[in-house]
Amino acid sequence: MVIPQTVLPTPTEVATSTNHVAKSGLAANAIVAADQSLRILVVDDSPAILKMASMMLKKLGHTVATAENGQIAVNMVRDTLFNTQDNSISRYNIILMDLQMPVMDGLEAISRIRSIESPSPDMVTHTRHWIIGCSANSDTETQEAALSAGANIFMPKPFNVTTFCNAVAGAQLDQ
Repeated sequence: MVIPQTVLPTPTEVATSTNHVAKSGLAANAIVAADQSLRILVVDDSPAILKMASMMLKKLGHTVATAENGQIAVNMVRDTLFNTQDNSISRYNIILMDLQMPVMDGLEAISRIRSIESPSPDMVTHTRHWIIGCSANSDTETQEAALSAGANIFMPKPFNVTTFCNAVAGAQLDQ
């Protein structure tokens, strides 16, 4: 199933719509169960955001890993896709990717993750991660850049539990 790339609705759109998921074109049969425990990689150069997001997601029952920049995130994703030694390492269901970071920004990291997701004989598993591009700058240009780089959806920062749940509401996630 191909999941359309989208941008989260604005707060006004959410307030005036009882079904923003349907309006955004996301398939109803792809809704993530509320009790589904996920492996989430949070990528941000702000220690405060990493801590806040980790605590929030862990309270929801998810397993959280963090990375301080895009290069570290790309390496972590590569390790999960090409690992043949340690069976305890499994892939991430969701990647929350800040777009503006030092070393390697989120746009480049998303693009590189998409390129290493292509099937290869060395891969332990083939998968396409659900990537949420995040930025405090939520103008149209930033949103389009995230989606063009390969993000499934854009989510403005700061975000809360409801915003996160809305962002993954349409994700079809491999377990």
